[in-house]
This record gives sequence, structure tokens and C-alpha cells, in this order.
Amino acid sequence: MKNKFKVILGILSFWPLAYFLFFMFTVFFLIISVIFSHQPPQQDNFFIFFGALFVLHFLTMFDILGLLIYYTIHIFNNPAMKDEKRILWLIVLFLGNVFSVPVYWYYYILKEGE
Repeated sequence: MKNKFKVILGILSFWPLAYFLFFMFTVFFLIISVIFSHQPPQQDNFFIFFGALFVLHFLTMFDILGLLIYYTIHIFNNPAMKDEKRILWLIVLFLGNVFSVPVYWYYYILKEGE
């Protein structure tokens, strides 16, 4: 596998985790700012912010779906992995994908061939 593809796949693999942290911080900050300002948020700013967040959320969902498809195929085509590990990685990837996809990328894509 080419290094350029590994880097692009790594960025796509770490994006859901980065977005999760960004989303939690942003929503927390929004709630705290509304509580302490004692005023409702400006409607124009809120809808622009919500629209941008919606687009990022939608793109992240497609990223996760694409990564799950790619990594599922990679798990079944990986000759270095035993059957028990395949089943375990499939379960882990589908149940905890935001956190487990970067781990799988590090161990089985980045370290491939070493």
C-alpha cells in the first residue's frame, strides 16, 4: 500500500474522533454561553452555525460508513489475521467505530509490511 494512501486513510480514520471532540466542545460551549448570558442565541447566527454543524455531521456519517466498508473488506482480505481476530475486530469496529478505527489503522494499515 502506498504511503500517500496510508496518510489519506489515516486522516479519514482520525476525522470522526476529532469531529466527536469538536462537537462535544461546541455544544457544551453553546449551552454554557446561553446559560450565562441570560439571553437566547441570535437567530441568524444560530441557523448559520447549525447549518455548518449539520453539513459536518452529515459528511462525518458518510466518512464513517465508507471507513466501515473499507475496513470490513480489509479485515477479510488480511492474510496475517486469524479468524478469531477477524470476528473480534469486526465487532469492535461496528460497535465502537469512532474510537477503534484509528487503532485499527495504526496497527494494520500504518504498520503493514514492517
